[in-house]
Amino acid sequence: MTTTPFPQQIISRTAPLIEYLKAKRENQRLAKTVEIATTLVFISFFIVVAIKPTMSAISALLGEIKSKEILSKSMKTKITQVMKAQDQFSQIQERYLVVNSALPDSPEYVQASTQILGAAQESQVLIDKLQFEVDSNKSTDQKTPVNTNLKDYTSNFGVYSNFNSGVKFLSTLYQNRRLFKIIDVYISPQKDKTNKDTDPNKLIFRYNIDLFHWQQNND
Repeated sequence: MTTTPFPQQIISRTAPLIEYLKAKRENQRLAKTVEIATTLVFISFFIVVAIKPTMSAISALLGEIKSKEILSKSMKTKITQVMKAQDQFSQIQERYLVVNSALPDSPEYVQASTQILGAAQESQVLIDKLQFEVDSNKSTDQKTPVNTNLKDYTSNFGVYSNFNSGVKFLSTLYQNRRLFKIIDVYISPQKDKTNKDTDPNKLIFRYNIDLFHWQQNND
């Protein structure tokens, strides 16, 4: 019968324990590795599922805000341009109204009648037989070349008044913007209808005037 040396006995007896400890250590290391891997997987999943959509939403929101800022600046520029255009249009319209009141783009018989009757009322005189005569072939001024866009028509009427009121009426008529030219004026004493005598203080003024307007040719 052989006897195993003591050290060999110890090694042979402790070998299974060492192997068990090694295996357990490997198992613990594997468990930690699995735990770490699982944690990384969950973190990746969280990033993909939760953080990525949030970041995408934030990025889209920032892009929308930037686009709105650009649009806002563009709209402010356009609004400023529109306001300037409106101011320019208002100024042009005001000038046009002034020019059109002096040289309207149509005969404006009502305007002419209103101005003549208004001057008569202001001067406290009476208008007799206000008439308009239209002659499209009549030249406005035979001494100068005829502007085919510049048209005129004749108005004739009588004014019953004394001399001072007649002069005031003429002055008031000239203060109107409407362009006109006096062709001729006839002054004669009024006849009293009762005794058919003339009163030197009562006169009748007969006016023939040309009123001008602008007519755009279609040619």
